[in-house]
Amino acid sequence: MKKLLIFEDDPQLFELLKMILKPKGYTVVHRSDCYDVCAVVKEDKPDLILMDLRIPDVGGAAATEALKGDAETKDIPVIILSADAKTKEIAAICGADGYIVKPFEVTDLENIIHNHIKS
Repeated sequence: MKKLLIFEDDPQLFELLKMILKPKGYTVVHRSDCYDVCAVVKEDKPDLILMDLRIPDVGGAAATEALKGDAETKDIPVIILSADAKTKEIAAICGADGYIVKPFEVTDLENIIHNHIKS
């Protein structure tokens, strides 16, 4: 079973994501901040990360840069999840593997996860 680590500070959105993803066979882990993001990711060992840009502490872009700069976490796909108008540009700058703009279509979410997760 593949594990998804979701960094999202909106509990309602996390619950929605969990309702969408758990029936697809994913284990879903939640963090409401990105404090000590590299250590958390090393501990949880996810197959893919969904990262909110507006997550408390350092923010999703800086957290993604930290993950991509760490030898132990750099290969884990990080998908930025945001309503920001510049989500695509921010995702490219911070080294994310992809992005999803809120509000999103469920099929788009499922497809981007499926396309980025390791078999």
